[in-house]
Amino acid sequence: MEGGLLSAVPLQSFLDPLVDHYDREDFLSSDPLSMVYELAGEDARNQEIIGFLSSGLAYGRVSMTKRNVRDLVVRMDGDPISFVEGYSVEVGKKAFDGWTHRLNCAHGMVSLCAGFQRIYGEFGSLNAFFLKGYREDAPHIGPALNHFGENFLALPGVDSSPARKGLPGVSWLFARPSKGSACKRLNLFLRWMIRSSFPDLGIWKGVASKHLIMPVDTHVARICRYLGLSRRQAADWKMALEITERLKDMSPEDPVRYDWAISRLGILSHCPSRKDPVVCEDCSLVSVCQAGM
Repeated sequence: MEGGLLSAVPLQSFLDPLVDHYDREDFLSSDPLSMVYELAGEDARNQEIIGFLSSGLAYGRVSMTKRNVRDLVVRMDGDPISFVEGYSVEVGKKAFDGWTHRLNCAHGMVSLCAGFQRIYGEFGSLNAFFLKGYREDAPHIGPALNHFGENFLALPGVDSSPARKGLPGVSWLFARPSKGSACKRLNLFLRWMIRSSFPDLGIWKGVASKHLIMPVDTHVARICRYLGLSRRQAADWKMALEITERLKDMSPEDPVRYDWAISRLGILSHCPSRKDPVVCEDCSLVSVCQAGM
């Protein structure tokens, strides 16, 4: 071990089999991404919209996220792109009345759909809108994420004000690296849209997988610290970059290929938050885990 970080070479020999184990349809139901497969059909625009909703609401219990995304799609008459194309604020207020998901409420959804209507009318896809701020020569996706959020919130008809005290508005869905956020939910959305290997959809063009950044939440942060992929305690943008750089040592063109497998360990409670002699002894990563050693 050098400076508290494990060598990427031996660690890869443990992580690659983990990817082979978890990157299967058997585990799809454990993730909000399953909502895209279940509800979107073959239309890439519906896949984008439902993907954005599912990743944007991916905090808290997965079952709650899935339930509330299903409810949103029902309120959009089961066809989000048609709903967006014929959208008005009045329609949105009626359709989303009473809808909530933890900190999110109808106020944010009304503005989100107003923005979507502008984007699909002018650009044809979220992919094309995102490319406004993307540069192939950038070191990673961070600058494009900043542009994406700023450009969306500047769209006519988008009200970025809070719903009320304690409840954020649509701006909460557009975290930005410039503010220090890990941008977990947006990085998750980009992974789904850009990577072409299962379980991801690979429907976006023009953005390289090598520019993606690891989606880091508390589970992923904890497990990556156990594996020596980061020294940092805060699950912030700097941690996301540090983890991604370490994973690039193993997979330069596709560093976030490890995200699905690592996040399953947390989501499925296969890696406990405290050392458990029984669980840890049976874990395939125990010999490279700083918590299990």
